[in-house]
Amino acid sequence: MKICIDRTKEISVKIKDKSEAEKRDLLLKCAMTSLNSKIISRQKEFFGNMVVDAVMTLSDDLNKADIGIKKITGGSVTDSFLV
Repeated sequence: MKICIDRTKEISVKIKDKSEAEKRDLLLKCAMTSLNSKIISRQKEFFGNMVVDAVMTLSDDLNKADIGIKKITGGSVTDSFLV
């Protein structure tokens, strides 16, 4: 476990001192990579931007529980929006 943690720290990317644009770009790349294997992979840019917008609105504690998804039957996935 210690080897894994050390390796993770070694290859991690520090974003604390990056500009907001650089942070957003990195988060968007991560979000779209994650969405590649999902049903909505064709809309990965659309949902990637939405996810990054949601994360960027979190307070400094970055509590992901503050982000929720409400599913509504009908319509297109691109009818989705961030509230």
